[in-house]
Amino acid sequence: MASAAACALDGRQSKAARDHAYDPWHYPSKAVQWAGHDESRAATTTATPTTSRSSSTGQQQQQQQQQRGVRDGGEEFRGVALAIFREAGLLRQFGIRDERALRFLERVRRQYSDKPYHSELHAQDVLASAHCLISQVRAQGHGPISHLDVLALYVAALGHDAGHFGLNNAYLKNSDHTLHRQKPRGSLEHFHADIIAAIVDDAEDGLTVCLPTGVRASFVDKVRSIVLSTDMAAHAGLMANFSEWVDGMVSNPPSPSSTLSDGDDVDDAYTDRGASSASPPGRGLRLGVYSLDEGQEEVTVATVELRGGRGGHGHAEEAGALERGTGSGRSWGWKLNETQRNSLLEMTMKCADLANLLQELPAADFWGERIMEENLAQGARERAEGIAVTTTANRSEAEAGYFNHQAGFLEHVVLPMFDKYTTMFTPGQFADAVLETAGQNLAAWKRQQAQQLAAAAARRHTLGGA
Repeated sequence: MASAAACALDGRQSKAARDHAYDPWHYPSKAVQWAGHDESRAATTTATPTTSRSSSTGQQQQQQQQQRGVRDGGEEFRGVALAIFREAGLLRQFGIRDERALRFLERVRRQYSDKPYHSELHAQDVLASAHCLISQVRAQGHGPISHLDVLALYVAALGHDAGHFGLNNAYLKNSDHTLHRQKPRGSLEHFHADIIAAIVDDAEDGLTVCLPTGVRASFVDKVRSIVLSTDMAAHAGLMANFSEWVDGMVSNPPSPSSTLSDGDDVDDAYTDRGASSASPPGRGLRLGVYSLDEGQEEVTVATVELRGGRGGHGHAEEAGALERGTGSGRSWGWKLNETQRNSLLEMTMKCADLANLLQELPAADFWGERIMEENLAQGARERAEGIAVTTTANRSEAEAGYFNHQAGFLEHVVLPMFDKYTTMFTPGQFADAVLETAGQNLAAWKRQQAQQLAAAAARRHTLGGA
């Protein structure tokens, strides 16, 4: 087994990481063309999911290849992930060489197949969202959130659907699948967790070899716990627990002794490796040092997020709010105990996993149509095998219910979760923009559903009068 010293960073950076530019919240944007999508569909009175998809076989194949990332042999997946790991300071913090990081990323990528939704593109999209969200949390001063916590979150984000074969837990239960017999609760999530845990702990291609020996086992356990939090059957319990302690913080603002201060170290286990201390924004000290690229100046966590925020907008006013500590009655940030920090990491993972519903409408519909395709395939398989049908195999039915499904899931599950999560943020452009986009998508899907129902009623009336 290689030693941590053998993982020492050699100072070089891969071409993929050096050349790739992206906006975390909007990713994928330039990298993925929304083939066949009509951005004006929100205003189209007769729009349905089928009208936005191209009928050209060649374009469909191109879209499928783009969605899978096969057009570049995984270069985009590796490049984006490496750039995020580097921007978060993880490679430098743990002495992970680019070569090892790229081997790890490729091992993870190969666990994803060409399924429409649960693909490598979904994994890197979730990683980018997790990166954006946890950077906001750290910029607020909450924690301390260590580099080890961030590494566990990012590894979990990349591997949370590793090995997914396009079927859900309901199918596994109804078909008496081996995975269900082994783990009746969260069957798929345990399966994904086992895969990513084995890869990250692999002596040749994994990352735990670069960590101090004493934290390796607990690190893998944390990765597993974060992956398991994506089981929607556990959503209500996790959400209730998160809401309870967040509401408690808001209702009873912590005293100065309960907030992070200059002496609190965000990486107490790694101070001998040059980690920076956690400190409140606006006090002239650093939350953590990120290196964006060779030859560029190091910048603080807050500066990275203000630079890389939504849509490239400037966030100077948000930085000012951080310095003033306005909007929450807290000093610099909430000092969280271990249980609360783990809850925060799990909720960050859950938000990142479902963040595509809060991306701009063309992107949100891109992902919505992909999950619809997987559900249709599962419904057909259930019908063919003679087991309980949990999702329709009828395309017309699926398309007729698409807008209602998107609106309902966003309104009753995703939006309440993000609303509670962003309670932790000082009022500013990021939180406002995320919730504004959610509201716009919700309104668009409800409007399109109403238009779809009206058009169907008109057709019935015409047929009835004929």
